[in-house]
Amino acid sequence: MTVHNPGTSPDIATILAEVAGLNGEAMRGTNNAALASVLGALNTAEAAGGVTDTDLVMAYVKQIVVDSELLVEHENHATVIFPESTANLCILTAHADANTWTGWTEIADDQGVPVLLSSKFATYPGHITAMLVEETNQDATRFMIEISYGASKTIISRHRVLTETNKLPTAQSPRVRGALIPAGETVYYRAMCATAAAKTLNVHFRYFLHE
Repeated sequence: MTVHNPGTSPDIATILAEVAGLNGEAMRGTNNAALASVLGALNTAEAAGGVTDTDLVMAYVKQIVVDSELLVEHENHATVIFPESTANLCILTAHADANTWTGWTEIADDQGVPVLLSSKFATYPGHITAMLVEETNQDATRFMIEISYGASKTIISRHRVLTETNKLPTAQSPRVRGALIPAGETVYYRAMCATAAAKTLNVHFRYFLHE
């Protein structure tokens, strides 16, 4: 672009011609081909996934922004509790045989018409951040629980619980960094116990949504 002397007034045609030149070869280094010549060296085995043009640069920048926003939500969010009332329980039942997994069962509370944990993720995706064990019907034993979602039973979190009597207290709150539950997916559990016969745990879940 021409540098005009102080005090001079270039005509409009000259200014428009110079501004138009900003989109042309006068601005070498701003078009994809020029940038690719600089960034192309990043596309090597030593830098797998390296960007090679401005389209990919912007795609990565946008993804960084999205990931940063999700990270902020992970660190700062309003936790919601399921079941939502002290009048209700969420009961997980282990297999009647010792050390044997149950089949996958959808997580629900104990109301006459059960409220499903899945219903909380019907509109928005989210994360389960903790499962707190409030009570069990068997002292001095071990439970294992797995939480999953979807038809393929993608694992969200795994838990191992020792019940009280010369062990840890039953009330335990294992925090988890579980996988994202996509909106509209069904949430399941399965459980086993080291002791035979039907054994149960009363639990509640803490979760948050990406609204």
